[in-house]
Amino acid sequence: MALIGVALLAPLLAPFPPEEQYDPVAGRYLPPLSSRTAIQLRSGAWLLAESVGPADGGLAIERQGQTEIIPAADLANPDLETASVQKFFLLGTDKYGRDLWSRIVFGARISLTIGLLATAIALVLGTVVGGLAAMAGGWIDILLMRLVDALLMFPRLFLILALAAIIGPRLWVVILVLGLTGWMSVSRLIRAEILSLRDVDYVLAARSLGLHPVLVFTRHMLPAALSPVLVDMSLRVGAVILIEAALSFLGQGVQPPTPSWGNVIADGADSLGSAWWVATFPGLAICLTVMAFNLLADGLRDRLDPHRFETR
Repeated sequence: MALIGVALLAPLLAPFPPEEQYDPVAGRYLPPLSSRTAIQLRSGAWLLAESVGPADGGLAIERQGQTEIIPAADLANPDLETASVQKFFLLGTDKYGRDLWSRIVFGARISLTIGLLATAIALVLGTVVGGLAAMAGGWIDILLMRLVDALLMFPRLFLILALAAIIGPRLWVVILVLGLTGWMSVSRLIRAEILSLRDVDYVLAARSLGLHPVLVFTRHMLPAALSPVLVDMSLRVGAVILIEAALSFLGQGVQPPTPSWGNVIADGADSLGSAWWVATFPGLAICLTVMAFNLLADGLRDRLDPHRFETR
């Protein structure tokens, strides 16, 4: 819930717009806990300086060891006393001078949205295919399961990369591709659960009352079969976020300047030695998120286990 809260409250938690570039020259690769004086120009661009002072007809700013004079006519705020503001970068900046904390917070929205929606698509498709195979049986069951086996033969990451390259790396494409390549194992799990429930007493009683097979499935079998599936889905959300990060890192996922944890890591991949924080902090966000969903799966398993109250 804390992660979802961060994603929903991103505009309140992020001090800067995630795409805003604060001086790509003097603002690039600022370390964590950096503070700079910012001056906005009439053109809309920002300049970051170590110190600012009044000068004849403008402001004298010191940046990167050099002193520059900015005329008052070039300032967005002509009042020299209030033309500069203090900017604090909690986790530092990237190579374009963008605030890293803001990009990670807004990236949580994208990564969690992809993870949850892609998992939901996989759950719906897997439930339909697995339930149909189990309830129909016969040649329909054989045909659907052979189709599932054929799709499972392909390495998922390579299949996702191929589809993303063909269709194009857009957000909705990433969600659909991840969802459409993740339902096969869900269908097998649903099928196994439905087959184990076909001969239980309450299902036999519902059939003896003449209920339609669809009603027997939706009212009596599916709710019981979803317990292990929900546990599995909690694990899959973390896995999908990892795959999305890999796609974005390879340039086939969410495209800059829209932030996702994967492309934020990609921005810092070429500066690990000099600017370690750019790739480290979004990497930690991914690790914490995957751990959180794994713990959620453990909690759901304990809560939904029908044998948890049994004693030997």
